[in-house]
Amino acid sequence: HGEKVIGMHGHMPLMFSIYGQKKKGFMAHDDLLATDYRGKGLGKIMLKGVAKQATSFAGALWFNEANYRLYLKSEWVDVPNLYPFVKIFHPKVFLEKKFKNQILLGIISFLAKTALRIREISFRRKSFAQIDIIETDRFDERFDDFFEAISPFLGIMVVRKQRYLNWKFVEKPFNNYKLYSALDNKGNLLGYMVIKTEIVENIIHGTILDILTSPHKPEAFEALIKKSIEEFSKL
Repeated sequence: HGEKVIGMHGHMPLMFSIYGQKKKGFMAHDDLLATDYRGKGLGKIMLKGVAKQATSFAGALWFNEANYRLYLKSEWVDVPNLYPFVKIFHPKVFLEKKFKNQILLGIISFLAKTALRIREISFRRKSFAQIDIIETDRFDERFDDFFEAISPFLGIMVVRKQRYLNWKFVEKPFNNYKLYSALDNKGNLLGYMVIKTEIVENIIHGTILDILTSPHKPEAFEALIKKSIEEFSKL
């Protein structure tokens, strides 16, 4: 508005795979509109404008509630059946706001932590003898071949080959990511996982940023998940 920047919208070009077929598109991200200019329809104008630039396909992820409503009003289509999952390692930090009595808090926290451990004990003991999980420094050409092999069996996803993965997870300055590869007993790549840890409001969070395995090898997915649990349990 004049000399004043009142909004922004990230519009990242990406190559998508739709059941193995490559299609160039865009990923929307980082929407922001100045408070004084909200409620005037400018957000819809901004999103419709960038959508027109995407000749084939545009997607978006990670909304707050206001942005989510804005995208729906701007005629973007909601993709159903995408679920986040959370695993609690230390229930005390979630119970502190509900129980002020420290003795009661300690007892309930102990019982909750014990219940969570009992629930997962069988999974923790599960052995994946035919799968090795190794920490990886960098993605190489094996990941290109791996993606080409499994993408025909998967739906809409960003093409995740070595160039993209290294740009996103290895070459990014000041990252604290850990990369893991899943290999069979012959050294063939079955999948990978990227995790990170951070402190949010004095609570340690562990996040699986990316995980991809062959749909024909569900045990590789389980082995990577088990590895993430082992790593996050150390925090």
